[in-house]
Amino acid sequence: MKLRGKLLTRDFFLRDTLIVASDLLGVCLIVLHEQVLAGDFPGGAVELERERCAGAGRIVECEAYLGFSDKACHSYKANPKGRTNVMYGPGGHAYIYMIYGLYNCINAVTREEGVPEAVLIRALEPLWDEDKRKYSGPGKLCREAGITRADYGCDLCAEKPSRIIMVRPENFVSPEIVAAKRIGIDYSEEAKDFLYRFYDKNSPSVSKR
Repeated sequence: MKLRGKLLTRDFFLRDTLIVASDLLGVCLIVLHEQVLAGDFPGGAVELERERCAGAGRIVECEAYLGFSDKACHSYKANPKGRTNVMYGPGGHAYIYMIYGLYNCINAVTREEGVPEAVLIRALEPLWDEDKRKYSGPGKLCREAGITRADYGCDLCAEKPSRIIMVRPENFVSPEIVAAKRIGIDYSEEAKDFLYRFYDKNSPSVSKR
């Protein structure tokens, strides 16, 4: 079975971060064995076989992080020249960081240049693997899909060479969305209670309900 669909465009990511987070549910995150070059998908049309993919799944859980107004966000009081520098650029790039010194996590940067916001991808529902819990957690997702800090800043819209892309499948089905509190941010005072986590109510791959 092939994955057919359309690449997400830059404009998708330049919108309000909470809207982007909600709209990412049902979109496919694909990690390829090789880099995609600009023009490899004419008109944004994607057709991929399983053999080309190191990891592939439908996004079923993510969290929005709203920069200067969000104490849980890495860029809340960050230096634009520090580890969050890619968040200060235009949306549609990957912000990748390490937690506990062990696990990588991937975020899709949102908004226009100078507004450092992003969406953490927490879980995927595998497209082809039978183990529906394979990508159920942000660290587990990156480990199983082979995403590393070498992918920091990669272009998710494939306008520049990248091996990670986001695709709206041709058989896209709007999920039943639940909004909930984010996970693991108890240090963030009032921000810990923001309902900025979104997940597909009916997916078996959500990390935590």
